[in-house]
Amino acid sequence: MYFRRLFTRPIHKFTFNNFTIVSLPPMEYESYDIKFNQGTSKVHRFYTKKGGSPIFLIHGYFEDGRIFFTKKGKGFAPFLAENGFDVFVCDLLGKGESLPKIKKGLITVNLK
Repeated sequence: MYFRRLFTRPIHKFTFNNFTIVSLPPMEYESYDIKFNQGTSKVHRFYTKKGGSPIFLIHGYFEDGRIFFTKKGKGFAPFLAENGFDVFVCDLLGKGESLPKIKKGLITVNLK
């Protein structure tokens, strides 16, 4: 399993007209490689605290997991993580950061 920290968000606190405003907690990012006989699938994880309700997001046929997040920490997956969920985003085999990549002209795959 491979671990990588992509970004964290600092916590800022300031007071204005007797109101204290606190930014969202730092968001954590991890990625994991899951090995299969046919290749390796990448799973991205976003969370602000461990133990939140898990959500597993799977992309469509023409996309990859990046449809749910950007490298700057924006998108649907970071939004859910900032609201207390433990979010997992999968890159299916042949898509995104998974391996092997889909080759041009590939029509069928023999799975044994």
